[in-house]
Amino acid sequence: MNPDWNWFFSSIAQSAAAIVGIMFAFIITKTLSGKQAFAERLGKVKNLFIRANALKTMAGRRLFDWYNEQCEISAIDDLTRRYEDSDGNLPFYDCEKIYEALDFSPYQPIEDAISAIKSRLEELDSIREKINDGVSVGSEQVDSHSVGRESIFNTMLPSLDGGLRSVFENGLHGSLGSYIGYPEQRFLNWESIGKERDKIERLTLEIQQHSERARILLGELESSPEYSKEIEFSIYLVSVLFYFGVIWPLSFLPLSTGEKFTVSFSAILPAITSFQGLMLSIFGIAFAFIPVFFFRLNRSFKYSEEEISRLKMVTRLGYYSKHYKIYEENSLRSASVGANHS
Repeated sequence: MNPDWNWFFSSIAQSAAAIVGIMFAFIITKTLSGKQAFAERLGKVKNLFIRANALKTMAGRRLFDWYNEQCEISAIDDLTRRYEDSDGNLPFYDCEKIYEALDFSPYQPIEDAISAIKSRLEELDSIREKINDGVSVGSEQVDSHSVGRESIFNTMLPSLDGGLRSVFENGLHGSLGSYIGYPEQRFLNWESIGKERDKIERLTLEIQQHSERARILLGELESSPEYSKEIEFSIYLVSVLFYFGVIWPLSFLPLSTGEKFTVSFSAILPAITSFQGLMLSIFGIAFAFIPVFFFRLNRSFKYSEEEISRLKMVTRLGYYSKHYKIYEENSLRSASVGANHS
């Protein structure tokens, strides 16, 4: 019995066409939904960049330098009081530990603060040495134990350099602190300092929250959730199935009843150049644009390295201000010091 090749190839073509239609319906639905999600996520990224630039502008308007200066004045005054109360014998003379004990601004480089501490300690030690050992003024030797406090002050003042003289002139009272301290002589506007500190802290908190949102979004972007390798594989599979399961079987039709089916390379060119072959070729070429379109669309759901790099910058506090970069460096250094001590 001779098989009915027309029925055979027709059944294959119809079955393959049904599978191709079902799979392409899934591919189109999945890809278009991915396109919508991709557009929404890109919108979030753009809004995040807009907000980040606004926060960066706000950070540029804050008086970090002025706040650092006021905090340094307060911290150095505190150091002077501690030096005075301990009569020059601080329980520790390590500038790193002194820095941790004082209330410097976290937005000031630690190196600058330590330099100010060293400079102040050198001034205080120099004054203490002059008072304890006596001060030579011309041929006269002044001893702090043999003359009155006011006499020492009046005799020493002309011989001091500008920096030390200012220490004495800024107000002196109480034991040795009468000559080295100015605990209440620097009049700081604590109300203005407090207001600026509150503004900076509120802005810092807002930036930290914004950076956290950027960090979460960055994690999503790095995995490119809208892009699907499964969709790419499905497009490859459907394309192969269409050309070998639909177009190729149809190219053999129709066959005469009882005709023997054979496949030869010599029959390919006549089949392509025939009217039937021409129609199938046009149909196949037109169909090819569909998988190519969705393949490229799926590939476009990958986020660029530039976008990811910019988003990484937004997650760091240092992006918003050089003072926040200093804040991050100080925090890392403090954490490192704490870990070493533990």
